Amino acid sequence: MKKTGVLDLFNDELNSYPNLGHSEMVPVAECENKSFYLPIQDVVKMGSTATKVRPVFNGSAKLTSGHCINDLYLTEPNLYPLTSDILLKFRCKAVGMTADDGKMYRQVKLADCDKGNHRYITRDGNGNLVTMRMTRVTFGIKLSLVATAVIRHHATKYMDKFPAAHIEVIQSFYVDHFVSGSNSGQEAKELCSQLCELFLDAGMVLRKWRCSSPAVMDAVPDELKDRESEAGSHSLKALGIHWDTNQYELFVATPEVNQMGIITKRDVAKAVASIYDVLGLLSPWTVSGRIVLQKLWAEKTKWDEQIPAAFQQQWECWLGDMTEIKNLPIKRFTQPVIDKSTIICGFCDSSNNAYAAVLYLRNNDGTTNLIFAKATVN
Repeated sequence: MKKTGVLDLFNDELNSYPNLGHSEMVPVAECENKSFYLPIQDVVKMGSTATKVRPVFNGSAKLTSGHCINDLYLTEPNLYPLTSDILLKFRCKAVGMTADDGKMYRQVKLADCDKGNHRYITRDGNGNLVTMRMTRVTFGIKLSLVATAVIRHHATKYMDKFPAAHIEVIQSFYVDHFVSGSNSGQEAKELCSQLCELFLDAGMVLRKWRCSSPAVMDAVPDELKDRESEAGSHSLKALGIHWDTNQYELFVATPEVNQMGIITKRDVAKAVASIYDVLGLLSPWTVSGRIVLQKLWAEKTKWDEQIPAAFQQQWECWLGDMTEIKNLPIKRFTQPVIDKSTIICGFCDSSNNAYAAVLYLRNNDGTTNLIFAKATVN
């Protein structure tokens, strides 16, 4: 960490907590009180325009008793919509929009009785060990979903004032990511305004705005715009799917794969598992890779053993297809006009190796778009 500069970035971020009021030093009189100390690890994302190194508390770390702090909290209901539902709705809107709730978790205060269970040890400016405790909800603890519940409560409380924003908070947020859109530029401007005002009233900031409409982006304050967009980059991730806001297209990221030297089952498994395609847009290709992996399991091939020659050619074909798929554009907006002539066409099929289903949307102008697919090995 020292060599790469990650340690300095990690310490800078962690030491900013007291200045923001998100953590505090434990009073000497309370140091001996019964409490829980949370391990911290770094999550590095050097490509981020906001926080490149993020301290994450491990609430699942086990004590000698076999229990962890997360075991003590009630299991929370799942408040998040399915990512596939969010992305499908995203593709149905003429104007696409994305944003991010800055420091979402740490905008919600911890009750005084919970602070003792959120202690951590760090070093002060002189290198001395100090005992700190969080004063806000933090990522990695089961209480994290409280932040989502707070936003939903606030949106419901002011649903008469912000009706469009209320619907989007319920349907289009996954954790701190907003992915949605509107049917026109004017609707998009109104939605953006409502969401920003709603979150500001809740003491939060909805930032890193991206939109496919330049007119809408002109109405967004500069400090709330995505920095990469300001730098001229037109590509970003929307819940794991790459979105080109300039060409109005989606791309599914392909993995970095070992194509040199000996190919092992570990290489195959890593490549297949690293593909994130929640809408199944590349299902014919991804399922082919899973078929190869399934056969390697059936052959009882060891993890670091070279894959048998019988499967080598299949894997090379899969890698060859990946070169073509890497730049395969997929239209984001699928519904130019909706009327009684719009048809959803579904197909399914199976073989000895796999079975699959697919849905297409056929519009009244004769255009057809792939909207969802699913494939599974037998």
